[in-house]
Amino acid sequence: MATQNYLVVGATGKQGGAVLSALLSASPAFPIHIYALTRNSDSPRAKSLAAHPHVTVVVGDPASPSSIFSQLDRPVAGVFCVTIPGKVSEESQAEALIDACVKHRVAHFVFTSGDRGGPEVSETTPTSVPNLQSKYRIEKYLKTQAEGRMSWTILRPTTFFDMLSADFPGKGFASMWR
Repeated sequence: MATQNYLVVGATGKQGGAVLSALLSASPAFPIHIYALTRNSDSPRAKSLAAHPHVTVVVGDPASPSSIFSQLDRPVAGVFCVTIPGKVSEESQAEALIDACVKHRVAHFVFTSGDRGGPEVSETTPTSVPNLQSKYRIEKYLKTQAEGRMSWTILRPTTFFDMLSADFPGKGFASMWR
């Protein structure tokens, strides 16, 4: 069986790190290699990942994917994409990466979006929350660009359990949720 190569955006963060761990735990069943995308290869988590024989740490920004793909020495079968609010818009990050994946013939793209009211509502309504509006637009862009060229999966979590904690931010989140 041929080795499957994956690119995991945010590999040193919580979502990307969880995806990377899940892929590595499944690797005895099939041979894999993971390109772990990070902004800082000197972080303790990146250094830990670099020591793994099935992981190559790649430094880059999803908004500039040509520098990412130039570091890959093998074709990539799948990409996990999580966007990060900040100086570069989430749309710029995801759309550039989607375009590069289509160009490089990536077979499957997984995008972490956000739930906007259940499957039917999320599919048609961006809501008034700015970061969810941008995720809605990214979903639409992904579907349009991938049409007939790349399969995709959109994940729409409502929240993450690690946001429910006993500290001040956790209590604030629990109050907002209530």
